[in-house]
Amino acid sequence: MNSQRYIKNTYDKFAKDYHIKREDKVKGFWNEFIENPALLDLSKQHLKNKSILELGCGSGMFIKKILKYKPKMITGYDLSEGLLKIAREKYPEIKFYQGSADKTPFGKNQFDTVISGLTLHYIKNLIPVFIEVKRILKKNGFFIFTIHHPMMEITEKFQKTDTEYLLKSYNHNNDYKWKMMDGMELISYHHTFEYLINGLIKSGFVLEEIKETYPTKNSKKINPIDFEKASKYPFFLAIKAKKS
Repeated sequence: MNSQRYIKNTYDKFAKDYHIKREDKVKGFWNEFIENPALLDLSKQHLKNKSILELGCGSGMFIKKILKYKPKMITGYDLSEGLLKIAREKYPEIKFYQGSADKTPFGKNQFDTVISGLTLHYIKNLIPVFIEVKRILKKNGFFIFTIHHPMMEITEKFQKTDTEYLLKSYNHNNDYKWKMMDGMELISYHHTFEYLINGLIKSGFVLEEIKETYPTKNSKKINPIDFEKASKYPFFLAIKAKKS
């Protein structure tokens, strides 16, 4: 199976339903109150008057947060035409492009900052993506991204509880399936810390900061069940790297 084609077709099929889910604060809790805050925290210093590429922009949900920091220019890029159609309708003034993360249509040294939220776990081999991001970044530019946390990808519930987990095999790069919502099953890949960090370094980046994500304090009233679950373990990992 071509996993990238599968991901594209799945997001194209569920684009409207996915966007509606993301706009709902309870259903979109994991993005809005856990992943997005971490991504914004690492990137907010690198937005004002900067040229920004959002790699894996989806339907444009994170763009609203970027715009508050007055960037010089925002460009959106995603694999799914279905999601891009929604993004173009929401932000007609922004240019959006469709394609894969390892081979973009952009020029060398074009962007000050590349941001990518929860996209890279859909890709098995990240080295070509890291090399491509370095190519399109300006000197001293920043690559800031979130990904499924390596630990959470290899856990399973123990005795059907939300507080105890069994660890599965860690040292691999295998795929795994998970459900975004009813009928929408996705394929992702497990990436170890060693693979992520060494891959960035070998591709020409300097690691600046990492953040293991937890829900914002004021979000407990929004979704108390998921708040408690996400307060115990980091479900996402945020990384900021600088082009050397």
